[in-house]
Amino acid sequence: MTAPQLDLDALAALRLRRRRDRDRLARTSAFFLDDDGTRVAVELPAPRDVAHLVSLPGVEAFRRGRALLTRPDGLNEDPLPIDLPGLAEPLRIAFRGLPDRRDALDAYRDLSRAASVPSLRFEAYLLDVLRAYREGLPNAPESRIAEAAPRPPRGPAKSNAEILSDRRAHSRADQEASTRLWLDGWLDAENPPAPGAYRLADLHTEAVKTLWRRYDSGETLPDGREIAEPGPRVFDAVLKTYLGEGRKRTNQGVTYRMTNNLSSTARAALDRTSRVSSTRCAAETAWSEPT
Repeated sequence: MTAPQLDLDALAALRLRRRRDRDRLARTSAFFLDDDGTRVAVELPAPRDVAHLVSLPGVEAFRRGRALLTRPDGLNEDPLPIDLPGLAEPLRIAFRGLPDRRDALDAYRDLSRAASVPSLRFEAYLLDVLRAYREGLPNAPESRIAEAAPRPPRGPAKSNAEILSDRRAHSRADQEASTRLWLDGWLDAENPPAPGAYRLADLHTEAVKTLWRRYDSGETLPDGREIAEPGPRVFDAVLKTYLGEGRKRTNQGVTYRMTNNLSSTARAALDRTSRVSSTRCAAETAWSEPT
């Protein structure tokens, strides 16, 4: 896999642009690092500002939905998907190896410092930078196989409001199903989570990384839909449905306190949801088939 490269001159000159924005890819990220018992404050640039300074040398990069695809420079072939979360560690190494520069501003130094200390917050930040990088890529060219396939007939036109409403409903449904898919794996009966408190932010980061890998491997949801990346609110809402007994809001944010009994109860509830979904899907398929 090609390791990401950074535009060092532009990164050294990068200024923090603090702004209020609901999109976390457009916000700076301030937090504390635990450096051998010493709390160190860092403030990192908005992931979208950093993503403009990331490149993958030797390849052309594209996006298709949530997938990142590449092909060697100069070759006119179908690009292939690569493991986007797998780029997080090489990107961290690139930040950790930033050379000392007298002309570097605070953002440059804080990125280097954050990359040198183990931190789940920085892992989440790296994933956000990679999301923003993927977001800025051109759409992948239509594959030669897809170009040759006949297109299905279109249905009646919908209004813009109807289209937007459908997209939101489908997006939420996909995010909820993807969260349940991850939760089912996390609550594995053979290797359940150890009893204790888990930060929602850490669980969300781990879920996104796991789901990305499953998506890139070609896995789908049980009904054949694509795996989606759940947003923090949808993710928390699904966890609250199955793990609400252990949910608690603290000064450090929402946590879920897991017990062996809660894991067993949640697994049973997930199984019931899965059976209901399978029955509904089978009924809809039978209804749609011609007699």
